[in-house]
Amino acid sequence: MIQLLFLVVFAEGAAALLLMVKAGPLRELAMRGVDQVKTGKGPATVKTIACTLSVLLMSSVASILKIQNRGLKLGTVSPMDQVLWRTHLLEASLIGEHALPPSLLDLALKMLRELAELCKPNPDKPLRCTETRVHNLG
Repeated sequence: MIQLLFLVVFAEGAAALLLMVKAGPLRELAMRGVDQVKTGKGPATVKTIACTLSVLLMSSVASILKIQNRGLKLGTVSPMDQVLWRTHLLEASLIGEHALPPSLLDLALKMLRELAELCKPNPDKPLRCTETRVHNLG
């Protein structure tokens, strides 16, 4: 489970990097991929995955609290409980870390779309995107 969560976190980081760095076709591919997830069956799938991850997060937090309470009652924590506590803590932190990047990716994609629209060639204006128009975007 933890390996899968690490994979998801690194994939989100790679997608964010591709959206932020002007890498030509890779950036376009990342933008199309995010657009594809936002259409069709994508939103239902994303909501299902989000609900599953929230249940896993609550389960990990409950296990962490149970182990801590057991340690308080006994006065000491066994090595096995320490390993379980650290594993559940790592799992909970990775799931919690997974919650923020999708919203940031969505915001970055929205800003890139607005920037592309502002810099579109217009017959009345020159082809270059002016700094004031880009500055007013943020």
